[in-house]
Amino acid sequence: MMETILHPISQKMLADFQPRKTKAQKKAFIDWLIPVLAEEGIDMRVESQGWIFKSNNLIVGSPDDCEFVLSAHYDTAPVLPFPNFIIPRNLLLTLLIQMVMMFFPLIVWGALVGWISSLVANIPEFLSVMLRAGVPLLYFAMLFLGPTNKHTANDNTSGIITVIETMLAMHPQDRARVCFVLFDLEEVGLIGSSAFRQKHASAMDDKILINLDCVSDGNHLMLVMNRSASKTPLFRENIQSSFEKALESTTGKTFHIDPAWRSIYPSDQMGFRKSLVIAALKKAPILGLYLDRIHTRHDVIFDVENIRIISQALLAYNRSLTPVERVDLEF
Repeated sequence: MMETILHPISQKMLADFQPRKTKAQKKAFIDWLIPVLAEEGIDMRVESQGWIFKSNNLIVGSPDDCEFVLSAHYDTAPVLPFPNFIIPRNLLLTLLIQMVMMFFPLIVWGALVGWISSLVANIPEFLSVMLRAGVPLLYFAMLFLGPTNKHTANDNTSGIITVIETMLAMHPQDRARVCFVLFDLEEVGLIGSSAFRQKHASAMDDKILINLDCVSDGNHLMLVMNRSASKTPLFRENIQSSFEKALESTTGKTFHIDPAWRSIYPSDQMGFRKSLVIAALKKAPILGLYLDRIHTRHDVIFDVENIRIISQALLAYNRSLTPVERVDLEF
């Protein structure tokens, strides 16, 4: 059984490697992570694809030989003045909030420029056009190229650490049944996971991908499962049983399994034929389950108990698969 105390690798990651947005920050993270995992007997490799948007996915194991894939994205977003607010069970409200955050500042600016132009009768037309077009471009540049967020405890340092903790806790022969992937470029459009899916299309046709995204800020663990995964023999039953057992030793935590048609959670699992995403959410009247604080300086909540529960459940699920003969070791 996994202890609540994090492995030293995870502690170092949380303390020193939360910003992973720029090329230099990602390189520093990769150059540190691969050797420290090698010391634990784990071989991680970089799989690079693309040239305009080059993704560097980090992989342990084989997509062809594994029984399932466990993933999380390691890239991080710029710091924004407002959070990325997600309400998985209310797609309409989530889309409305996203549209307001994206377009309201542009509408306000357009109205302001129009008002200034009406006051200054002699303002050159080309300058008016530049004012109207230039700032929206700068606004979108802020979204995609803005300053690095130094606080990414939940999004998605929590997902990476859960993958690492689960990997380290596995017996080597149990670990061989899993392909672990840390995706790049999730924040700019699921580019890393799309590249992985295309490269390993035949292997992923019958493999389930379990994706971890924002798992450390909230007492309600939501599992959103697509139709193909739910129809895979025993998968739902085994994953549900694994989480029920993992939650026996804790209080104040719940888990929910939703079909993908009921709850929308935008992350790397989207597009895979068989997939499950796990996230931690809060709960409020009217809103229901929701996610907040990410993409802001307030993303500092790291609930180690969530990491323990999810890792323990994933370990139990892995053990529920076809067993292999091995000598038990203490971890």
